[in-house]
Amino acid sequence: MKHGAVTANRRKNIFVGGPEFLNFDFLICLLTMAVRYKMIVCICNNVSDRKIRQAVDSGMSSMSELRENLGIATCCGKCHSCAKSVLRECLDNRAPAALRHVQALVFQQNIQAAA
Repeated sequence: MKHGAVTANRRKNIFVGGPEFLNFDFLICLLTMAVRYKMIVCICNNVSDRKIRQAVDSGMSSMSELRENLGIATCCGKCHSCAKSVLRECLDNRAPAALRHVQALVFQQNIQAAA
């Protein structure tokens, strides 16, 4: 092993608190989502983050719905935390968009009332 090389066990424990505090795979998932690459979340069922986003856009809002419709976390389960992160991000982003729509409608009504 080269000097300074990071083994798999060392990689998981590189952060304070060890693997219980911050899962390395989970961190990679978050970083990849931030860059917005197409990412395969569930290798077993070939489900990407885009498919999860499309499912949320079509009305799904829970992991059980994703599991039933896309097969997320039905085989090995390694994708569960990343899929849940993508789901939460989509749901968080959807709420402000709906709020902006309501604010725009109220603003438009106020303009019409003032005219």
